[in-house]
Amino acid sequence: MFGHAFQIGALVGWDISAPAIPLMLKGIAVRGIGTASRMALASFVRAIDQTPVLPILDSSYSFADLPAAFDHLDPGAFGRIVIDVTE
Repeated sequence: MFGHAFQIGALVGWDISAPAIPLMLKGIAVRGIGTASRMALASFVRAIDQTPVLPILDSSYSFADLPAAFDHLDPGAFGRIVIDVTE
C-alpha cells in the first residue's frame, strides 16, 4: 500500500500500458525519471561501478519485529532500515 513505482529512462518507445484501478486502490505513485542518452547512462554506470558508493544502514529487524521497525522510523531514522523477510 502507498508504494512507489519508478520508470527509469526508456530504450524503446514512449508508451506504458497498465491497469489503472489496482494502482489507484493501493495508492501507488508512479514516477518517471528521465535519463540522458544511452551512452551517457553507460558512462554514469561505469563511474558508479568504480566508486564505492554504499548505503548507510541504520538498523536491521526481522519481519516478526516489523512493528518495532516502524516505531524506530517515527522519530526519524538516519540511514536505511533493513527488514529481513527470510527469517
